[in-house]
Order: sequence, then C-alpha cells, then structure tokens
Amino acid sequence: MRRAEYLQCRRGRWYVRLRVPAHLVPLVGQQHLVRSLDTDSEAVANGRRWIALSLLWDWIGAQTVSDGWEPAWAAGLTGFKRCSDEPRPKGSAANSAFEHPGHEIRHTRRAPKGRSEKDTILIMMERWLGEIEGTQKKQSLMQHALAVKEFTESHTQKIAVHKVNRLKAGTYVSDVLLQSGVSQKTANRKISSLSSMWRWLIKRGFVEDNPWQSQGSFGNANKLDSAKRAYTSQELIYLLEANPIRVVGQRYGTVLYDLIRLGLLTGCRIGELCELRVDDVIIDQQALRITCGKTKNSRRIMPVHLLAWPIIQRRVASSTDGWVISGLTPGGPDGKRSWIVVKRFTTFR
Repeated sequence: MRRAEYLQCRRGRWYVRLRVPAHLVPLVGQQHLVRSLDTDSEAVANGRRWIALSLLWDWIGAQTVSDGWEPAWAAGLTGFKRCSDEPRPKGSAANSAFEHPGHEIRHTRRAPKGRSEKDTILIMMERWLGEIEGTQKKQSLMQHALAVKEFTESHTQKIAVHKVNRLKAGTYVSDVLLQSGVSQKTANRKISSLSSMWRWLIKRGFVEDNPWQSQGSFGNANKLDSAKRAYTSQELIYLLEANPIRVVGQRYGTVLYDLIRLGLLTGCRIGELCELRVDDVIIDQQALRITCGKTKNSRRIMPVHLLAWPIIQRRVASSTDGWVISGLTPGGPDGKRSWIVVKRFTTFR
C-alpha cells in the first residue's frame, strides 16, 4: 500500500516532512522541515499528520521557524492510543510553538456503537479527514484541520461531538471567532469547515443535527466583500506605469510585469496564466487553450488580444521548461505555480 504523503520513517520512528518554498530556504536555513510525530506506528502517524502539517504551514506563512519540536508532545495531535512500547511524554510543551490543548489518548480501532464520550472532536476529525482525503485539495484539508483545532482550543476540556449543541456553536462564533478580528469571509470559511464535518457526523450516525448550519453570514456576496472593488482608471494607469522589479526584484518583477498585462487583456485568473504550457498556445489562431481552472467551465479556448499576443510570443520563445511563464517555483500544500506570484503581487500592489 502506498504510504501517505508527507510521512517519513527513520529507524522505525515516524516523522512529518514538508518541503520549504524555495524563496524561504535562506530564511529557514533548510530545504525541508522534518518533525517527529513520536510514534513507531504508521497508522498513528497517518492520523496525526494533518494538524501537524497545518501548523507547519502556519509557520511558513508567517515566515517563522520553529526553535524546537518536542516529540513526546506530538501525541496531543491525535486521538489514537499510544502504542505499548512508546514511552510516556516527560515534561511539558506548553511553550512550544505548536502549543495544543492536552487530550486524553483514546482507542479508535473499533468504531463505537451509539454515542460515546470517547468520540471527541479531534478523534472524529481524523476519521473525517481520512475519508475525504483524495477528494479535496490538500490546502482545503489543512484549512479544515485548523478550523476544527481552533474550535477545540476554545474549550478547556475535551468534548464529545454529540455535546456540541447550537448554543455552544453560536457562542463560539460570536465570542471567539468574530472577536478574533478575522474578516466575515474567513469566518464563513471556518464555519463551513465545521459544518462539513458535522454533516459527515450525521451521515455516520454520531450526531443527529448540525449546530453550525446557518451560523455564518452567507448573504449578498457584494455586502460581505464590500472592501473589494474594481480599480479606477487612474489606479490602473498607476499600476501599469509602476516597475515591479524595483519592488519585488528581477525574478518575479519581470513575471508580474507580463502577468498584469495578460490578466487585464485576457480576463484570465492568475492561476490559469501560470499553469499555461507552451503546447496550450494555438499559434495559427492566436489563442490560448485553458485546460484547468477553478470550475469545469474554466476550460475554454481564449482568443488573445492583439496587444497581448507579442507577450505570449516572447514568453513562448524564451521558455526553458515548457511553461509559458517559465521559472516559477510551485508552492503551498497543492504545489500551485501561482502561489508565490500572488504573494509578490500583493507586495507590489
């Protein structure tokens, strides 16, 4: 059986291993982050990895590096029972960068019948993520794990899933989530993750209702994203006249210079442009073949504006790796070629 991604076995012990984006290697000082999961069981490691990975990505997103991972504390990431030959953790990891509330280790090899106090939120989360793995993107799985983890941290004690009622859910949304300063869009995403998990719990018979249903504000999208607006004509002129190289450097500056113009003249998403291969350029029709995108309708043949075609021709002629936009380093949980470009554009803008 193929081993789960991001896991590595060394001398009988299991570790989570995550590649550091190339632009952060000088800051981190290494190409991979390897952290012990404190187990010699592959099944246990498989259950612990998603929370560990989501926290590692939080580190990377904040451009910070751990000053130490305490292996014994990794048991707090899982609901699996500690193997008989694994030593008990010594000391406390309360000051660890991966601080996590303690959870009693529970045995989950056999599904409990009916409601049980052993069906804690983290145990059920591991089972849920294990079932949907492969059907959702890795970034989505990590966002689910973080949303559930944040909810569990709002309680001083472990709590069974069937004890989460509508009052507890509403109190968490009002007093914790919305008070944390996140945008309504981010709050909706986290509530949606929790709601998705509870829908799965209903299907599996662990709970009878979904306390997270209608807890978010999913009204008029324009009202929720009122801070977003189209660029004014003057702002577009200013953006086009600016030199990205002076802000983000030569490598991504030249990429942004072309992508801004291609995006304006084609209407393509930045991810679609970064995923264009040389073979996707239909030269005799002066068009682009968009083979992947956010939705099924994203697949299309896109005629290229006369002002944008010279950029495409230049990029195709200078391509060294088969991509229209050459030299991009994939990043993020799903290895998106646009991952770093988006961050550089935010800096430039």
